[in-house]
Amino acid sequence: MNKFRLIIAILCFLVATHAWSIEWEDDSLIVADINCDGTEDRSKIGYMNSGVVVHVTLGGSGRELSSEFGLGNPMSQSSLCGTHASLSKETPPKSSSDVFLYGLGIVPEGHKSLPGCYDLRLSGGECDSIHVYWNHEKKQLYWWRL
Repeated sequence: MNKFRLIIAILCFLVATHAWSIEWEDDSLIVADINCDGTEDRSKIGYMNSGVVVHVTLGGSGRELSSEFGLGNPMSQSSLCGTHASLSKETPPKSSSDVFLYGLGIVPEGHKSLPGCYDLRLSGGECDSIHVYWNHEKKQLYWWRL
């Protein structure tokens, strides 16, 4: 039983240390309903190591979710080309949109376009933006990119 407590203590320390190493971008706050529950959610970005974190706090539950992306690596699908990122909200494309039908070739898993709901756009550099959305099937943040 003592080994289990030690492992939990170490994990808690690592999680806390990881969270403190993020430098939050104060002017990046986006207030919009991301998970379509009728309550506004709060989203922001922060920088850590050589990447950027998109953090969302769900307004209805207070649940916190984060997704990490790289910076400055144009060869990686999960990285922005630039070394600085910006976050904005966007109206989600409909499943019949050209972006999904011809650009991506598929509607991303669990993606829905509903009135009053928004996706997030993470931009930086000359490459395509990363689109962060609420996966209605998995109840998590997911992303897609052309």
